[in-house]
Amino acid sequence: MTIRIAKAKITKDNTLEVVYKQTTSQGTEHELIMKGSPTVHVDLHNAFSSLIPHFAKLADTKEADRFEDPSNCDPKLLLALEVTGFSTSDGEKEGVTISGNRKIGTGKQVNMNTPHTAYNDDMDQYKYIDDLRAAIDGCCEECILYIQSEKYSEKQLDLGIDGATVTVEAGGESRVFKKRGRKGAEQNLEEAA
Repeated sequence: MTIRIAKAKITKDNTLEVVYKQTTSQGTEHELIMKGSPTVHVDLHNAFSSLIPHFAKLADTKEADRFEDPSNCDPKLLLALEVTGFSTSDGEKEGVTISGNRKIGTGKQVNMNTPHTAYNDDMDQYKYIDDLRAAIDGCCEECILYIQSEKYSEKQLDLGIDGATVTVEAGGESRVFKKRGRKGAEQNLEEAA
């Protein structure tokens, strides 16, 4: 069985929405959509972040003028940019379109898509196409790990024991805290009297 990622997006809820084509050993192809509820692993975020310099160059943002080579770019130059997703195509025009946004002075975001960038375009070849393709391959690998291996972010478990006490020992001193319920997703502890 093989999987080809057609489209992937990290949502505002930090989950993955992915469209992929799965080909069985008999050659049957299925297009599947997965909208995850588990949050994405930091490795998937890092893979998407590796696309930011290419996003800057291909979308012709003002940040693109601050560096020459996307593989050797200071990330501090790109803090206003974020990559949120990508779409791949196969066949004669195999390539990618990257989606993202740029934070502007008001704190709002401007959403942008790069033009479709073909991997094998002899007429208009992107100078850093090999680096871009490697970065997209890395993103696809992380998406497949999310799908097949359930590579999600680590969850902090709540034992759900209301009224439990926790003893913290530090510097030869011992303090006892009591859980006093939940406020949103946070556990609140107050010092026990």
